[in-house]
Amino acid sequence: TSGTLRWTGLDFEGYDGFNWRSLTSGGGLGIPFVSKTKTVDETVTTSTAFQDDDELFFAIGANETWNFRFVVQGQSPAAADFKYTITAPSGATCTFGVGDFEGAMSVANLGCGVTSGLIPGNGAAHDMYEITGSVSNGSTSGTVRLQWAQQVASGSSFVRAGSSLEASRSIGASS
Repeated sequence: TSGTLRWTGLDFEGYDGFNWRSLTSGGGLGIPFVSKTKTVDETVTTSTAFQDDDELFFAIGANETWNFRFVVQGQSPAAADFKYTITAPSGATCTFGVGDFEGAMSVANLGCGVTSGLIPGNGAAHDMYEITGSVSNGSTSGTVRLQWAQQVASGSSFVRAGSSLEASRSIGASS
């Protein structure tokens, strides 16, 4: 019967109506969760052009919806500040916001590729910024990626190792 679960002694499995699928290894069901921690610092020097973050991204399939949370440990001269955006495949719809806890500010209801505008930096080694939201994809699979840059071209800005990403695929309206 579809929806039946079993333990084989080696694997926990679910029956989809046609095949027994591994729930331990994903078994073609797709892993609905991504967790990453940035392993190296990334630098931009005197540039306001958005750049793809080298490590903070995840794959999204056609017609999938994902919820995400990027926690960025950043360092930027006060004169440069930061700006952030999220990119996704063509046809996707994003809604995200950026919080700067130290600066007691936030900006929300941004779409795919829309800039957060100025997010203050103060030169401290590890200011923390949080970018959270969701993305509903169209018919083209691809990548959802954090992009960042300086708001004003000045000195060197860093997204530090230890920054992280957590994303989960939505299974339904109550996911």
